[in-house]
Amino acid sequence: MEYRIYRQSLKIRGDTAIETIETEEVPEGYTLEATNMGIADLTTPGQRLELGYVDQVGDYHVFYVDERTNKVETHVVGSVFIMAGEKPYGRVTTAVDGDEIYFNCHGKLWPVE
Repeated sequence: MEYRIYRQSLKIRGDTAIETIETEEVPEGYTLEATNMGIADLTTPGQRLELGYVDQVGDYHVFYVDERTNKVETHVVGSVFIMAGEKPYGRVTTAVDGDEIYFNCHGKLWPVE
């Protein structure tokens, strides 16, 4: 079975305490196997970092939250599956104005039969 590549890498400059970055929606007829998903706040270490997905009705579902001190990034280890109509997201819930924040989600779009 052939798959398509899904690759989203986004950068924002924080201007509020909670910064959420969403990538493109998984297209109809596909399931995303996210093999690399991470968020980084390169400006302020020790932030609360969160990874997950937004479902079709707009509710947020968390895969992983990292609140360790002295770190600037976190990522999901292994693969997670996100269905058609859903979107991967990363969030910094303790951002500082001017923070440089990166979010990436790379993987394989598998056709659903």
